[in-house]
Amino acid sequence: MRVLEDSLTSMTWCSSDPLCIEGVHAMSEPANGSACHACLLASETSCEEFNAFLDRALLVGTPTQPELGYFQDYLHELRS
Repeated sequence: MRVLEDSLTSMTWCSSDPLCIEGVHAMSEPANGSACHACLLASETSCEEFNAFLDRALLVGTPTQPELGYFQDYLHELRS
């Protein structure tokens, strides 16, 4: 359980924020959401979908809209 908690907590911040969480990477790759090489892109040899459709905001929300995150309630409990 601790691994899940640590993983979710670490996903709330990326060294490339705010560009990363807002999904501003490349106009040629509209399928990539808020995921960059600094936070959660896997090497292409281990990703069958070539890193498409990755979006950490879907899991943890954005700084301005934290309620978007699927695990936001859980993260709120961890912080309390």
